[in-house]
Amino acid sequence: MPLLPNALEIEVVRRLYEDAQRLDWLHLSMAARRVQYVRWVENPAVGGVLTQFVPASAARVWIKDGPMKEFSRACAGVGRFASFVPNSGHTPEEVLRASLGSDWVPSPGSIGVKPLHCTAESGAARQFVCWGRPGDYKHLLWAAIRAAEFRVGKARIVLIESLGHELRGDRRQEFKRLAVRCGVDFDLVRLK
Repeated sequence: MPLLPNALEIEVVRRLYEDAQRLDWLHLSMAARRVQYVRWVENPAVGGVLTQFVPASAARVWIKDGPMKEFSRACAGVGRFASFVPNSGHTPEEVLRASLGSDWVPSPGSIGVKPLHCTAESGAARQFVCWGRPGDYKHLLWAAIRAAEFRVGKARIVLIESLGHELRGDRRQEFKRLAVRCGVDFDLVRLK
């Protein structure tokens, strides 16, 4: 059951995502995010709309567990709110091209979330690929280990760096060693 009418939901999500992009949400600290949730609830264009349907405490939960939980997926071109974010350069096709080359594409119907992943194919070759930011590494590693165990083919982790948020050399080497130890391919790419 939707919390609010579709037209209002679209208006609120657009506002949230515009603010999130301006704030560089994916790199914002948890403390800064908490402050922003309060601002959104107090903002007439966001919280003012939501509190017509629910109490302020539920409005914060709706923002956090709804649109903002989906924000990183939307930035990757995946999920119901993907159209609210301009192309971030992190779509499955772009991640595969950056990591594996232009011959690789997602298999139809294989794109999923938690973490972002797909089965990539190039001719007869197939492999599981999952991707995300360095802070998601443990989730990516677990997904890749499980995929290598329960699916046919290789598994690959692709970490995405962005300018100004590069992974330190020692951390990069640690992540690579862990992946190799677990029998998983590892790549680090910089996308816009």
